[in-house]
Amino acid sequence: MIDFRAAEQKDAHYLIDIDIKCFDDAWTPEDWRHVAKYCVACVATWNGAPVGMAVFYNDFMGSIEIVKVAVKRPYRNMGIARRLIFNCILYARELYARRLVMIVPESKLRPGEPDDLSEWLKALRFRVQVPLLKDYFTFYGEPEDGVVFTLPVPLT
Repeated sequence: MIDFRAAEQKDAHYLIDIDIKCFDDAWTPEDWRHVAKYCVACVATWNGAPVGMAVFYNDFMGSIEIVKVAVKRPYRNMGIARRLIFNCILYARELYARRLVMIVPESKLRPGEPDDLSEWLKALRFRVQVPLLKDYFTFYGEPEDGVVFTLPVPLT
């Protein structure tokens, strides 16, 4: 059974494991220390063990920025990531934030490909904002543009 809750200190090694298994560019220990100070995480658990996560923070300008959403491969296509996004919406409502923001590397937007994020975000009603953020990310020493997606936070 899948449950959702706020991440706790005891979940740290699970979150790092999810990150490593889901991303080619997993965060470094230094990145995780920064995340622990400034971000909030929600986890999806299967029989008590985290299998998915959403990491986000309040930008104090009316937005909650989602910096990472991940679900381990065996648990994908079960609606877990969608429910993690819903938990971000609940958090945003508590803080009276007006929108969710996700900045996505342009390479992750490949319509028609299995790992494409653009269609999934559009299905969740996120919308692209222009302009692109030039050289927002760096992967393996190479700059990559970021694409900003926003979702107004529904009041109810």
